Order: sequence, then C-alpha cells, then structure tokens
Amino acid sequence: MGSATQGCASARAKVVNEHNPVLVVIIDHFGNALLVYCVVSRRYKGAVFEMAVPIRVPIAHTTPVAGARPGPADRESVAEILTRCKTSLIADWLTRAKSTPELNHLHLSDEERTRHLPKLVDDLVERLNRSKIAFRDNEAKPSPAAVEHGKLRWAQGYTPAMLIHESRILEVAIFGTLHANLTQLDSSRLLPDVMIIADEVDAQLTHRVETIADASPKSEKAPV
Repeated sequence: MGSATQGCASARAKVVNEHNPVLVVIIDHFGNALLVYCVVSRRYKGAVFEMAVPIRVPIAHTTPVAGARPGPADRESVAEILTRCKTSLIADWLTRAKSTPELNHLHLSDEERTRHLPKLVDDLVERLNRSKIAFRDNEAKPSPAAVEHGKLRWAQGYTPAMLIHESRILEVAIFGTLHANLTQLDSSRLLPDVMIIADEVDAQLTHRVETIADASPKSEKAPV
C-alpha cells in the first residue's frame, strides 16, 4: 500500500486488535478522497498480521483540505472571470490611464475616460464565448462600439498614438485581472483565449485609429 500513497496525504494507522479496525483515507492534494481502506489485525499461530481491505461504499461527503486549490469543476473560464471582474478591471484601467503622461494631460472626467470600456469588454467576452462554438467563425468582427469610441476620442483631442497607449493599458489590465484570479482559472483554454484577447484588442484599436484617420482633414493625414 506504500506505493499507492506516494504524492498523497493519508491518515496514519495505529496497531490495533481485531476488534478495533482503523480507517485509512487516501486523498489527493485537492482534498478529494481516492481510496478508503479498513485496516484490520488478524492473529495466526501466535503472530499478528495486518490487512488493508478496500471499502467500496461511495463517499457522500469529502472535507476539503484547508487552502486547497479548487478542483476542475470549480474553475472559471477567461470569459467568466472578465465578466465577474469587469468593474474592477475598468477601475484598474482608469488608475493606470490617469497616471500615464501620454494620456493624463487631457482634462477629462472619469466617466468620459471609461464610457466606452464596458461595451468593449462585452464584445471581447462575446468573442471568447463564440470561440467555444465554432473556431472558423471566431475572427474579429467590425465593432460599432470601437468606431464610436474613435469618434469620441477624436472629439476629445486624442491622437492615434494616444489610442495605442489606451489599448496597451487595456491589455495590461486584462492580463492583470487574469493573474489575480489564477487559482480560479481554468487553464485548459488559457493560451487560445490569450491569443483571442490580443487579436480582439488589436482589432478594436484598428477600428478606432481608422475612424480618427477618416475624421482628420486631408492636410493632417500622413503622406502615402
């Protein structure tokens, strides 16, 4: 039974007589019971022998190990975490944006700075969820919210370079949110989802920059 307990925590069995069997519960590091043995002692010709008898009765409840990580069934997808943490994600983005010299010289209210973000996060979550249904339909789609944001930023005095700074901060805030929830994160799709996030944020940035370029007077556009 020693090899079966490698890497697992188990209760210690004491030497007992045949009238006092000992239960040994072998659990994994998530607190899930793997096997239950009943250790009994038997006497034969003056010698005492211990036997481990497996118990096949299903276990109704298992007490989790303190501090154990959640099991796979308790993990959240990237989309679920971004949905649950949208408010704190936007607050983190705002803090970073207001401390960035390339952006904080414009006198804008918090609402004016973040008005576009809830819809952009929703678009990102929608695309992450869409990827589970059909990969071939998971390309970036035109984002009306990104276009409207580009028009708004143009009216507020933004340049394409400032939009790039905003987009970079958004990615930092998103990945910071995922890192803060790493123990709850289902890592089975983490890499594909990170690729989708980067592609979607870049696609939204492209829509905003193109909107500003179209709104700019011809004389202000860079020569071809």
